[in-house]
Amino acid sequence: MVFSMFYASMVAKVVFSIVCRLINLNHPAILILLESIYPIRCSKSKANNMGKLFFPAKPAPDEYDEYYKNYIDRMGDSNPLKCLNSDFIEQIELLDHSPGLDLDYAYDHGKWTLRQLIVHLVDCERVMSWRLLAAARNDPNSYPGYDYEWYAKNTIDDARKWVELRGEWKSVRKAVVAFTETLDEEQWRQFCTIDGKKLSARAILYIITGHVRTHFVTIQNKYLP
Repeated sequence: MVFSMFYASMVAKVVFSIVCRLINLNHPAILILLESIYPIRCSKSKANNMGKLFFPAKPAPDEYDEYYKNYIDRMGDSNPLKCLNSDFIEQIELLDHSPGLDLDYAYDHGKWTLRQLIVHLVDCERVMSWRLLAAARNDPNSYPGYDYEWYAKNTIDDARKWVELRGEWKSVRKAVVAFTETLDEEQWRQFCTIDGKKLSARAILYIITGHVRTHFVTIQNKYLP
C-alpha cells in the first residue's frame, strides 16, 4: 500500500515535470489567463479602502469627442473591464500562432509596418492610461493631444522582436488592469480635459479596448498570411 502511494506520487511528479517543459508558463497569454482565474488577493482592510468595483456603462456622447466614436461603438455591449483580459489573450495568441510573422511587412507603400502598428498600440495605451489617471483623479488641468503619426515616424529604426514587444505590451496592460480595479462609480464618471475637450474616465476605458479591436481587424485582414 505504502509502495503504491509512493509509486503514484513519483509518476505524478514526472508527469507534472513533462507538462511544465511542454508548456511555456511564462507565455504572456498563459500568465494573464492564470491571473484571471487566480487573481491576486489583497487583505480585507485594503480591499475596503479600494472601494466597490463598478462596471462602467457605455459613456454618453457628451463624454467624448466625435473622433473616438468608432472605437467606443466597436465595443458593442461588451464589458470593457473583462475585455482588458479576454481580448488581450486572443490578440496575443493570434500573433503568437501566426506562421512566418513578419514585423517588417507593410501591405502597401506608405503604410506602417506591423512592428510600427504594434508599437502604436502600446504607445496609445500608455497615453490613454495617463488620461485615465487624470480623469479618475478629476484633474482640473488641460492637457495637449498627442501626434500619433509623429510617434510612429520615430519608431522606424525600432528593430525589436515580437517577444520583446509582447513583453512590453503585457506590462502596460497589467498596469491598466490594476488601476481600473481601484475605481468606483464616481471616479468612472469624472473627466479630464484633453486638447480643450472633456473626456470621461469610462469613455477612456472603452477607447482603450475599442482602439485595439479596430486595429486588429486590420492586422487580421492586411498583415497576417
